[in-house]
Amino acid sequence: RTIATAQLTSPVSLEQLQTLASQHAIDVLVAERDSRVANLEVARLQADLKPQVRLNATIPSYFSSFRETVQPDGTIRFQPVNINNSSVSISATQAVAKTGGAFQLSTSLQRFDDFEQDFNIYNGSVIRLGYNQPFWGFNSIKWRKQLVPMVSAENDARLKAAKLQAAADA
Repeated sequence: RTIATAQLTSPVSLEQLQTLASQHAIDVLVAERDSRVANLEVARLQADLKPQVRLNATIPSYFSSFRETVQPDGTIRFQPVNINNSSVSISATQAVAKTGGAFQLSTSLQRFDDFEQDFNIYNGSVIRLGYNQPFWGFNSIKWRKQLVPMVSAENDARLKAAKLQAAADA
């Protein structure tokens, strides 16, 4: 059986020992983690309230197959189909915390190619402005704006209390 011993090279004061104990107590470490999580929730809420920009693209969307086509005499003939349908759009969305709705500004462009008949067409919208408002939906942003700061303050108070308790116990 081996017994390990440790010896400090310099003396430690009671205040230093209390400080070390209060910094490494389990309750303090848990409270620090909870406080960091609450601060991240505050940052997430602030990010959700900023404008969001999205780029959506389908480039290319190629399709090759055979389509069943009924002929004038009633027979069936399988015609080759080789098409491409590509699109790109960009949109900006701004949430409205008071109502739970969102303003949206977008633009889009679509191109359709039929390689068998050798033609292509374009479709697009230069600018589309809209407002989306759920009538019966739950306004989560409104409630998060009220709850997140309260949870953050509660976790900060819990951290302060855990540090004081750890210092008193040491």
